[in-house]
Amino acid sequence: MLRRKENLTGKEKIKLNTVLQYNLKSVRAYLLREEFQVFWGYISPYWAGKYLDRWCIRVMRSKVEPMKIVAKTVRRHRPLILNWFKAKKHFPAELWKV
Repeated sequence: MLRRKENLTGKEKIKLNTVLQYNLKSVRAYLLREEFQVFWGYISPYWAGKYLDRWCIRVMRSKVEPMKIVAKTVRRHRPLILNWFKAKKHFPAELWKV
């Protein structure tokens, strides 16, 4: 569950699918983490901020305490995180591709 879905081997994908059938806090944490990856696909800081706010609300309602700590940190650093979208437009693409 620590690796991204696209980096899993065949056996690992089968194990992950088995684990995802259960309503465990670890599964909820995994799914919330995977949902967060959508955030980096946004172009507009406005819509990225909207997504970030909705994601934080879902996390706070999830009853997964470690994820709640993450959501509080994200909320506290929201303006700095959204600066990434603003800065991305001011530098050539070669500089921000990893």
